[in-house]
Amino acid sequence: MKTWVLPLGSLALFTACSAPVSPPPSTKRVEVRDTLHGVELTDPYRWLEDQESAETRQWIEEQNVYAESIVGESERRARLRARLGEMLRQPEAGFPRKSGNFEYFTLKRFSDELPAIYRRPASPESATVAIVPIVPIDPKASYEVVVDPHPLSSDHTTRVDVLSLSPDGKYLLYSLRDGGEDEVEVRLRDLETQADLPDRLPRALYASVFFAMSGEGFYYTHRSRQAGPRVRFHRLGAPVEKDEEIFGDGIAPTSFIETLELSDGKALVLAVNHGWARSDLYHKTLTGDATPIAAGDDARFYPQLHEDFLYVRTNLRAPNNRIVRIDPKSPARDRWKEIVPESEDVLAAFAILEGKVYASYLHHGTTRIALHELDGAPAGEIPVPEHHTAELRGAGPGRAFLTLTSFTLPLRRMWSI
Repeated sequence: MKTWVLPLGSLALFTACSAPVSPPPSTKRVEVRDTLHGVELTDPYRWLEDQESAETRQWIEEQNVYAESIVGESERRARLRARLGEMLRQPEAGFPRKSGNFEYFTLKRFSDELPAIYRRPASPESATVAIVPIVPIDPKASYEVVVDPHPLSSDHTTRVDVLSLSPDGKYLLYSLRDGGEDEVEVRLRDLETQADLPDRLPRALYASVFFAMSGEGFYYTHRSRQAGPRVRFHRLGAPVEKDEEIFGDGIAPTSFIETLELSDGKALVLAVNHGWARSDLYHKTLTGDATPIAAGDDARFYPQLHEDFLYVRTNLRAPNNRIVRIDPKSPARDRWKEIVPESEDVLAAFAILEGKVYASYLHHGTTRIALHELDGAPAGEIPVPEHHTAELRGAGPGRAFLTLTSFTLPLRRMWSI
């Protein structure tokens, strides 16, 4: 026999919840039958999916009243509400992105409901200083507001985020998301006049939204749940309805496309991820057809561009992943070069910074970051605290952001390494 010892507060709550209560409000059943893959399924509560109907709203109100009659107000509930409110009011700062003379970032201050988009003057580059130190974002400091989401919805459910900045620093592409839905609206803001331009992508599913190196427009992937993903190019000032579709014909709705642009602005690399099981890579000039780099393999390929070479994390003939280098203009398989071979630990991610490959492995629940030269030669490690996961990304010449998370501590960012 086991004896349970409960705090008095828990005992009181247990007793309250164990007391006889009236039954909950009844819920109407309207059976709807669907046949999926030859199997008939019955859903008696499909009518509740229409959350705006008067009947559904009445049902929600009745359920809320019933829940309140059981839970009620108490000192414990007041403490939980106060503590949760305190935690939700904690500041959040995104990674700054430099464009022109400014750095752009998202920031939610202590008293804000939502993160806004801000900017601050970028640290001037100096010929006498090799590395300009990173200045952390201070939630109490004064920054220029670029986009404030709070006036966009009365219930403060519309969020904004930075998508891309034009190479000349004149324009910002940002997204608007209502609540937690997947669909977003994409808007273009003139950063000199602080006004939105007519160029706007309507609410839909999008991915890989970024300015072309020419600055004449931007690429984006429109994801249709019916037709599948399609890569398009929008020329600034032109009607969105006239946007050119440049890749994706025939690709299924279950696939995702990531787009990379080569430095000359005349060609793209496209990674087509077929769910999480496998992916294909293609090279496409702006005026020609897409040619396969790796297609049809039962493997995954996750590419990054560095000096117009593809560095690809892949599980092709390497279940724990490896990194290979591919020339997208000459992608014959016998010309691939293995840079980082497979190891006993899973290669989870990598970054190329200052001419070195930073490979992140998962080892006994802790991230291990190993350095390699571009030819694959070992070049040391970055120490990570035990039982922490880490994410590394570039932050300009000689600088990087290192994000740490553990089981007992929330996300922390070290602003330079």
